[in-house]
Amino acid sequence: METERTLRAGAQKVARVLRGAGHQAFFAGGSVRDLLLGEQPKDYDVVTDARPERIAQLFRRTRMIGAAFGVVQVRIDRHAYEVATFRADGSYTDGRRPESVRYADTLEEDVARRDFTINALLMNPESDEVIDVVGGRADLEAGLVRAVGEPDRRFAEDRLRMLRAIRFAARFGFELESDTLAAVKRHAAEVWDVSVERIVIEVDGVLDSAFPERGLTLMDETGLASSALPFLPRGPEARSNVLARLVEHGAWRVLPEPERIHCAWAILLGELSPDEAERALRSMRASRERVRACRTLLERRETLRRAAPALDLLRMAADESVPTLQAYAEALGARDGYRALEDAVRSLRTDPLPPRPLLSGRELQAMGLSPGPAFKALLAGVDEQVLQRRIRTRAEAEAWVKERLS
Repeated sequence: METERTLRAGAQKVARVLRGAGHQAFFAGGSVRDLLLGEQPKDYDVVTDARPERIAQLFRRTRMIGAAFGVVQVRIDRHAYEVATFRADGSYTDGRRPESVRYADTLEEDVARRDFTINALLMNPESDEVIDVVGGRADLEAGLVRAVGEPDRRFAEDRLRMLRAIRFAARFGFELESDTLAAVKRHAAEVWDVSVERIVIEVDGVLDSAFPERGLTLMDETGLASSALPFLPRGPEARSNVLARLVEHGAWRVLPEPERIHCAWAILLGELSPDEAERALRSMRASRERVRACRTLLERRETLRRAAPALDLLRMAADESVPTLQAYAEALGARDGYRALEDAVRSLRTDPLPPRPLLSGRELQAMGLSPGPAFKALLAGVDEQVLQRRIRTRAEAEAWVKERLS
């Protein structure tokens, strides 16, 4: 709460300085939306009729992070605030950003270029009066995500807005307004013009939202699922089945970060082999951590489905995140695997394993062995004996190795 108060106090100071110098200044965008929804804003943006050079004159600590687009970063104490000059966008040719901007004289012009009505609200920082020129407050109350102006134009300007619309619907449990929904359907195939990194960020936001089922259903219904995630099965029924696993089996949603999103992506990739999934993730510029986590889950897929052999399940229970494995097993419909994991966990609680590995490669070399195929097989053999509770100490492990070499 203290952080929120100091964050807002700094934003109010920015606005107060601008207003004291004869300029207009308002809170804008997401902070106003969140305040009206009773949420704590993560940041505050300020819009003003002051030009960037004037903003830089009025504040001691500034940074021109987007001066070409009329945006200056102002630091107050430990917080940074983006201060944007009223502007109107020029033409869009790449489906992502305007080629140019021109400064506007009125807040109405600035609001008219924004993406959705719920993000186009302004607030007087002193009186908390809400300035609403596009009906955003009514849409907040009705639970609607509505494009500002003509939806086709908004999405032609910036195709990422289609995924953003669905992310907001998933975050707040909202619906897409009918004309906005129809426009998303018309333009869904064009979303692949957006960089894959941005697509992944928005899909992550849907998966990590309060209502992921709302977002996933909308992605499927609009065609964005097949366009933004080309690795999904081609047939609409098969694609819907993959998404249904995420919607209907929600154990993954209570996992901690980052396991929660890794598990969700593994479910999305569920029809692919581990190699195919890795290629898909790399094509989406996924992190190494995500590639490794998803590949591991996919490699465990058949073991979970078959719930055998018990030794493999015990190794998984000892070495990996059991809640993640169980959430993945639930999404696969692998009830036997889920129960077998529970059995393995219970066995580990009642009869814990000794620290593993009991022997390392260095210790095998100290016993006179040279690295090679047999070297690796011996280490694996020792570990298997430990898992089966036949070996519990290093001395027993060394004796087992010597027996195999005699």
